[in-house]
Amino acid sequence: MLLLDEPLTALDAETASGVRALLAERLAATGTTTVIVTHDAVDAVALAGDIVLLEDGRVTQTGPVRAVFAAPATPFGAAVAGVNRVAGEISDGVWSAGALRVAVTRRTAGTAGRPEPAVALFPPSAVGIEPAAGTEPAGPGAPVARIARLEQTPAGVRVHTTEPALAADVSVETVAERGLAVGAAVRLSVPPEAVRLLA
Repeated sequence: MLLLDEPLTALDAETASGVRALLAERLAATGTTTVIVTHDAVDAVALAGDIVLLEDGRVTQTGPVRAVFAAPATPFGAAVAGVNRVAGEISDGVWSAGALRVAVTRRTAGTAGRPEPAVALFPPSAVGIEPAAGTEPAGPGAPVARIARLEQTPAGVRVHTTEPALAADVSVETVAERGLAVGAAVRLSVPPEAVRLLA
C-alpha cells in the first residue's frame, strides 16, 4: 500500500497539474492501493475512487468521490466540494431557511401543509448580493445578512456572510462599486434553477 500525504502541496500550479496526471496514470496502471491525504478537492477527484471525510478526528462521510461531492452531508463537506449547503424545509412549493426562500418545482409532502426537511445545495457563483440598510426588513427570498469575511480568490472575491452563512463569488469591481466590507448589511438572492435539493 502507498501512502501519499499532501503530495502536491509544495508544488506550483503548473507542476502540480503535471504530477497529478502522472500519479493518476501510474496508480491506475499498477493497481496500487493508495491512501492520499489531501485538502484539495481537485486531488481527490483526479486521484481517488473513494473518499473518507474526516472532521475533528471523526469520519463524517464516505463513498465514491463524485457521489460525496454531489451530496455533502456536512458544511465542511460542502466547503470541500465548493458549494453552499443550507438546511431548511419545503412547504407549499417553497424551500426556506429563515428569510432565505426559493420556489421549487417538484411536488413534495410539504405541499400538503406539512413542512418537509430539505437541504439546498448551490454554488457561490449563483448567489446574488446587493447592499442593504441594516434596518431594512428582509423581503421574500432576499434576506438581509452581514458580511463576515472577504476572501481574495484568483477569479475575484468570495464574500462570506452570517445568518444565513453563505459564500458568494463576486468580482473585485463589484466589491468596490457596491461598497462591500466586513460588517456591512447585504441582501442575498439565489435563483431557483441554481438550487439542488436533498432530503
